[in-house]
Amino acid sequence: MVLHRKPAKAFNDLAERLGIQWKRNALRHSYISYRLAIVPDTARIALECGNSPGVIFTNYRELTTPEQAKEWFSIVPADKSRIGRPMQKRYKDHLLRRNTKAVLT
Repeated sequence: MVLHRKPAKAFNDLAERLGIQWKRNALRHSYISYRLAIVPDTARIALECGNSPGVIFTNYRELTTPEQAKEWFSIVPADKSRIGRPMQKRYKDHLLRRNTKAVLT
């Protein structure tokens, strides 16, 4: 299993292998748009996303409905056994192996 230090690079690599044209920051833009539809608090979302309330208000306001946002946030992998604790355990194992190698060298 390859863990990327930069998630955006991982998405770009996967999209390229699958022949999909991936829009830069697509998940970030979607998250902000749908989050704002559910939580109409630009200051809170700006803090969550590292942006200014003005930019959030100007660029993301009223792009989606609360119903669309609930649907977007309900998307989960079909195989739920691969999310949550199993992934955390694999990541911890990866870190342990990496740290052990660093100590041994």
